[in-house]
Amino acid sequence: MKFNLNIVKRFALKNKFVLLSLFIIAIFFIYFMKPIREGLTGSAIGEYQYLAPPPSGNTWSQTTLSQFVAKFNAVNNLVGTDNEQFVSTLNGQIWQNALEEEAQYYIQNGKWPYDSYMTNYVSQNPNLFVEANSPYGNINASNVMQIYSNRYCYGNFIYQLESKQTPQPLSCQIYLGTVPPPTPTSSSPKLPSPPSLSLSSSSSSPSSQNSLSGANYQQFVSLCKSVVGNN
Repeated sequence: MKFNLNIVKRFALKNKFVLLSLFIIAIFFIYFMKPIREGLTGSAIGEYQYLAPPPSGNTWSQTTLSQFVAKFNAVNNLVGTDNEQFVSTLNGQIWQNALEEEAQYYIQNGKWPYDSYMTNYVSQNPNLFVEANSPYGNINASNVMQIYSNRYCYGNFIYQLESKQTPQPLSCQIYLGTVPPPTPTSSSPKLPSPPSLSLSSSSSSPSSQNSLSGANYQQFVSLCKSVVGNN
């Protein structure tokens, strides 16, 4: 089928403002929405990511420990806290309940990283912490992430409830270490999706970059000049 440039030019001139708007929108999505989409995907926390037992010999560096204590005290307003006593108490629990990457997340964000199973459970059970007390104040759904790690929270507030179920839910089995957690690709939480637009990696391949080469490319350039020249 012969390419009729005149028909296309007439259509473009008649709808130049619509086409220009669509062109600008397309450029916006290509250059801005793709990084956002990749950022969301890369930051996704798996559904049970921090529920399994830490590996044997799990430990933190002294730098991470010191920074964590300072951040924890600041977040929870523990002014004048005896850091040595706090670290001593921390060492008795921390290695069994949190990875160093979780501590580093806390240092950066002022809260523990919770996987989506835990965040959903806490939000759907607002009375979970009604009778809970801690040395750092009252516990509730709003501040529990500032105090207890993902695994510690599950073990102290949820495990006893779920362990009585028959059969035991997957979360309980992962917590006990009898079943490994699903891979992140199959258990990532549902994050807000950008507007529907295909942004596959093939868009930057050599074949796609040359799709407007030759005569069609020259016709496209001519068409753009015609539209711009008539604005």
